[in-house]
Amino acid sequence: MTTFLVPLLFGVGCLAGCTTLPNAQPGLPDVSRSVLSTATVATIARMLPPASSTIALASPRDTRLDAPVRRTLKAAGYAIADGNPPPADAHRIRYSVATVDGFTVLIVHVDHTAFTRPFAVSNGQLIPSGPLTTNESDDDE
Repeated sequence: MTTFLVPLLFGVGCLAGCTTLPNAQPGLPDVSRSVLSTATVATIARMLPPASSTIALASPRDTRLDAPVRRTLKAAGYAIADGNPPPADAHRIRYSVATVDGFTVLIVHVDHTAFTRPFAVSNGQLIPSGPLTTNESDDDE
């Protein structure tokens, strides 16, 4: 029985570890937060013009980027709807950061379009290390 349980528990542990991605890098330095918040707002600007767009930010799972993103959005001229539920005309924005294969990956959802960009560390700085990719969907998630 023990010879069956040990591999089973090991397999379940591996699957659990393989299927969960951290939402942000532990100890994300302030310079990385600045780079990622600027990249988030630049990505949003590809779809929505500032000063004429109201956006509703989904609650991020990791709040370490929330304040820098909000500051950068406001500095760029975006109105942020804080009501719950948000106004019907507000654009839905979600963002997250994950670590995948040694890269920091920024994912930004603007309404039904998801943008993804990998970043890598070079000379102690976080820099874009791949193309910005997009994926459109018809659902709300």
